[in-house]
Amino acid sequence: MINKDAYTRSHYDAVRLTYEFKALVAVAGVSENAGGIKTTTRYIRATQLYTRMTLSAFSFLRLLPGSSIRDKSDQLWDWASVACIGRNIAEMYHVFWYLVDPLISTEEVEMRIALMHLHLNSEKYRLYKEWGAEKAVLLPFEEGLPQDRARLNTQPAFSILPEGQRAELLKGKKMMHLTHAQIGASLPFMNRHFKPIYRLFSNQVHSTPMAYQSQSNSRGRGGENEAEIFYVTLAVQVVTKYLTAAVIEMARIFPDVIGQSCKGFIELARIAHEE
Repeated sequence: MINKDAYTRSHYDAVRLTYEFKALVAVAGVSENAGGIKTTTRYIRATQLYTRMTLSAFSFLRLLPGSSIRDKSDQLWDWASVACIGRNIAEMYHVFWYLVDPLISTEEVEMRIALMHLHLNSEKYRLYKEWGAEKAVLLPFEEGLPQDRARLNTQPAFSILPEGQRAELLKGKKMMHLTHAQIGASLPFMNRHFKPIYRLFSNQVHSTPMAYQSQSNSRGRGGENEAEIFYVTLAVQVVTKYLTAAVIEMARIFPDVIGQSCKGFIELARIAHEE
């Protein structure tokens, strides 16, 4: 159980400084060196996700009271928005990890990429159809989606999944055959902590009764109080873990480019990850 009493304003400031001047510096430094790398489809997609994480990491900083990019008089504590971007960063890392996990085989990688390709085209088709697109726009998808399904269905790694799961995945509504809960719980820096933290974030994302019925004259109005300090500090710690893990993984998958040219950033990320 997390000790909420330890989450004071001074503790928040220390956690924020680690995020801003260690984790974020490392994330941005690696991102600047990740462009133009010639690599496989697997790692191109991973780099795209890393770039998205980098952008969201800066947006996340803009929400943090006391950060160097906010006016000192701006002390708005917007826990709900912090939770929304925090969950998004966690989910981006899960998809990133889904592609870069070093323990999966080549066949497994090919299946995962084929599944994501089917999902991409399925989502485009549904979107264009809902928008009322002309037949000329929809026809390539109507012809191509059966081919995408056939390509996925012939993957050896796909054939060993349970029949019911295969049928569900072939609908193109899921981009991964694992859930965020499964991936999050498998990460060594999250494991047993993932489920309650993800639930905490998700309630804010979906504006459930848990997200707004605790609002009072002091809570949920943007002011500084014990509850907001605790939740925002926790979110910063979680996001720091995810982002620095992504930096360390980028060094692993690109040892000659990132691993060699970004040693200082990698070390900074390791320090922040442990803090």
